[in-house]
Amino acid sequence: MLNTAKLLFWFLLLFVLFSASATYYRYYVQQDFLVLAEMDCDPETESCFTWICDPEVDGEEYCTGDLAEDTWYYKDIYRNAKYIPNCDPYDEGCPALECIEEEEYCEIVLCTNEIVEEEELDYECTDPETFEWPDYFDEEEDQSVELEVEETMLESEEETEASYEAREDANEEI
Repeated sequence: MLNTAKLLFWFLLLFVLFSASATYYRYYVQQDFLVLAEMDCDPETESCFTWICDPEVDGEEYCTGDLAEDTWYYKDIYRNAKYIPNCDPYDEGCPALECIEEEEYCEIVLCTNEIVEEEELDYECTDPETFEWPDYFDEEEDQSVELEVEETMLESEEETEASYEAREDANEEI
């Protein structure tokens, strides 16, 4: 009986070591796993998922209170980790969020009604044919236009004052 217990112990120990080694080799050496990332999506040309920050769910520290900043249109990309270059994905020259031609296991997923139903999402997909930017985006653009106009007016006033002072200095010298 003692030999059977020792044999079982060694068998289980070897099995656990083999399993851990195989997992380490697959995930760390070969990097053979899929990565899901969310990337920007243009709702005017693509069917996008919509994320709106909710302070009750996401936490107040993540939401600004401005719907234009708290709304994000995105699409998903699935990519095999071994094909993802080691660079900053926010850098414009980094192709981390791009599928290279004929790359295995790379897929960009746009929003569809089937995905919304399957994942039980609380929103609908954007439709590029009927999409219109919500009013709160227009308000932000209007505010930025007003700021630009105010800045231009201030700059022109400063230029006018500077040219007036230059003329006065020139008249005093004469």
